[in-house]
Amino acid sequence: MTRELPSPDLLRKILRYEPESGMLFWMPRRIDTFNATSSRSAEHTAKLWNTRYAGTEAFTSPNTTGYKQGSVQGKLYMAHHVAWTIYHGYQADEEIDHIDGDRMNNRILNLRAASRSENQHNKRIYRNNTSEFKGVSWLARDNLWRARIGIDGKRKRLGDFATIEEAAEAYAKASAELHGEFSRLR
Repeated sequence: MTRELPSPDLLRKILRYEPESGMLFWMPRRIDTFNATSSRSAEHTAKLWNTRYAGTEAFTSPNTTGYKQGSVQGKLYMAHHVAWTIYHGYQADEEIDHIDGDRMNNRILNLRAASRSENQHNKRIYRNNTSEFKGVSWLARDNLWRARIGIDGKRKRLGDFATIEEAAEAYAKASAELHGEFSRLR
């Protein structure tokens, strides 16, 4: 689970979420949300902030793993967790999965609560995969294609096959049976 988010009410006061686009926008802020400093009044600070940020897109900075993130009250949060919380009115107990695998797509129809295991099933194939199929690898010594699938943190061998298509089909069948809606083939 992610760190505890600010309350849905607070998030709704400072951010507007558009479920169709998946975008978050800064809301105008009242003067009482700012503190006076030695050089500026709270009113002046509020005017500066609202002129610069109110109505602009928020949570646009990608982190090192490709998720949009932003800061609220000096703490970094993931955009998809904030979007979920604003839309549903509660912070998910589980992880938030991007159904299409696109970490930047925070449309509400693309987000779902998922266990850690379910979220892992929906991962894309690794960049170093040479077969172009998830769960399929080449066995050079045997001149065969091997299909394997992850189950409860362990890899289960599905068999060795003469063609890549047969191995991919074995993985696809097992993934559909074991992972259901979280099954991903590529």
